[in-house]
Amino acid sequence: MNFRDLSPEILGARLRNAREYVGFSTEEIAHHLGLPEAVMSRIESGAHQAAESELRTLAKLYRTSVESLTDPEQQQLGWESFPELDQASADLSASDRDEVLRFIRFLLRQDSNADRSSSGVRNSGQVES
Repeated sequence: MNFRDLSPEILGARLRNAREYVGFSTEEIAHHLGLPEAVMSRIESGAHQAAESELRTLAKLYRTSVESLTDPEQQQLGWESFPELDQASADLSASDRDEVLRFIRFLLRQDSNADRSSSGVRNSGQVES
């Protein structure tokens, strides 16, 4: 799959969400990639296209696959996909609800990556434990 088929804005948002979820700052990621922090910020805003090698490194750091970050068919699930959880979390603050939804997406990606590994498909973007 050609990651350039995905709009830079969507890819940037996925990268930012993944980075924030695992708790890295843009400064830390930029340092690891050997890039100025401003370039990492531009990648996440969609103003600069990441190189394929950078995406592979980012996927490893973010404990996900390149495919989960770049697949144009990958939907960002919303609360409508989880009506019971939506109702159960109604009393949470908006930021807490966002965090719950991000965690659900993370778990689903991990489950999908585990399914690929157990079926004999090697996921080169996954960090080995």
